[in-house]
Amino acid sequence: MKNSEELRAKAATEDNDFKALGLYVKAIREQRLERLEKYLPGMEKKGYVLQWVDSSQKLIIDTSESAKDIGIIDYYPKANKILIRKKNEWKTPGLNWLITNLKLLSNE
Repeated sequence: MKNSEELRAKAATEDNDFKALGLYVKAIREQRLERLEKYLPGMEKKGYVLQWVDSSQKLIIDTSESAKDIGIIDYYPKANKILIRKKNEWKTPGLNWLITNLKLLSNE
């Protein structure tokens, strides 16, 4: 059972509404992290250098050695936000931006 599913099950059985809401929010954040894991092999295959920081809190993606040179990107999977360091620009939703701009679904 995935971490997000466990948190949802705990929230469903919780009597305190505020505690249940907190567990649902944690479940959503964990689900975002789990969704990213599906795309990690494709990123490595395309030549992006990946480095996790703070135990799954931030993923640093270095695109300088690949064909698509955007620079260094900080991705916060639980918040679904991206910081493009070269432009000092935030993007939301982050995973959609990664899929579109790094061409993770196409065979280019």
